[in-house]
Amino acid sequence: MKKNITILLIGITFNLLSAQNRIDISKVNVKLGKEVNYKTELPKRSSFRNDFTYLLEGENYDGIIFMEHKNGKIKQEFSVKNGKRDGSYKTFYKNGKIEWDRTYKNGWLLYFTKFYKSGNKEIVKKFVSEDKEGHEYYSIEGFYENGQLEFQWSQKDRKPHGPFEHYYKTGVLKGIGHFKNGLEHGLFELYKSNGTYSSRWIEGRKVSSTFFDKIIADDTKPNYKKTSFYD
Repeated sequence: MKKNITILLIGITFNLLSAQNRIDISKVNVKLGKEVNYKTELPKRSSFRNDFTYLLEGENYDGIIFMEHKNGKIKQEFSVKNGKRDGSYKTFYKNGKIEWDRTYKNGWLLYFTKFYKSGNKEIVKKFVSEDKEGHEYYSIEGFYENGQLEFQWSQKDRKPHGPFEHYYKTGVLKGIGHFKNGLEHGLFELYKSNGTYSSRWIEGRKVSSTFFDKIIADDTKPNYKKTSFYD
C-alpha cells in the first residue's frame, strides 16, 4: 500500500512538472535582435540556424511551447532548451494531421519532413555535414502525393549545389541538371514526348542549347534529329 502511494505521488509530481513546462506561445516573448511578442509581431525567419530566443519573465525558457488552431486542435508544438529550439518541432493541419516535422539542435535546423494533408511525405530535407570553412550541406527530396519521387538535389548554404534530378509522376526521368553555389553550371536536359531539350551553362550563363527531335524508327529504338543553336 505504501509503495502504491509512493508511485502515485511520483506520477502526480511528474504530471505537475510537465504541465509547468508546457506553455502557450502567447505567454512567451521572442528575442531576435530585438524582443518581440507573438501577440503583436512575428519575427522574421533568418536561416536554418534559428536565432530566436524564447523568454519567460525575462529568463531563457526551458520546456514545451504550443499554439492552437481556432478549433482548439494543436497548431504547433516544439521543445525549447535554454531559450533555443532544441528537439522536436511539429506543426499540424486543422484536421489534426501533421504538416511539418522538424528537428533542431541548439537552434540549428538539422532536418525536416513536410507532409500532404493525406499524410504522405511531400518534402524531406536533411542536414548532411559542415566543412572546415563552415559551409553547411543539405539533401532534399520531393514527392508527389502518390508517393512517387518528384525531385532530388543538394544545397550548400541554402543554395542549390550539385546534381539535380526531376521525375514525372510515373517515375520516368523528366530532367537533369547541375548547380554550383546557386547558379546553373554544366549540362541541363529536359526529356519530353517530342524530344530532348539540352543546354549547357557556366556559372549561371547559358552558353549553348540543343533540341533533339524524336523520330521513331521502330517500337524500341527511337532516333533523334539534332538541331543546334546558340544564345
